[in-house]
Amino acid sequence: MTRGKLTTEQIFGQKLTRQEVMQMIRETPGMYARYARLSPQLKKEFMDFCMGTCGLNLTYDPWAALRLLLQRPGDAPVFSGALQMQGGE
Repeated sequence: MTRGKLTTEQIFGQKLTRQEVMQMIRETPGMYARYARLSPQLKKEFMDFCMGTCGLNLTYDPWAALRLLLQRPGDAPVFSGALQMQGGE
């Protein structure tokens, strides 16, 4: 069986136009009010993401990662709701 390469459209869906994204925002209850409160920069980032022209901005905090690695049993959790490194409880 020969497998073909998947296209980006097959994986992520078809790219949308600015007008299509705005239509979806207006048709989703409560979404336009939230969108309207965003700063111009966040509106642009959100629109670019929805249109498929940019990805998400992710932050990596090396200090938090180091703290998780060095955490000892009984230490207070680094993040509230963080997964416990020790089992049980």
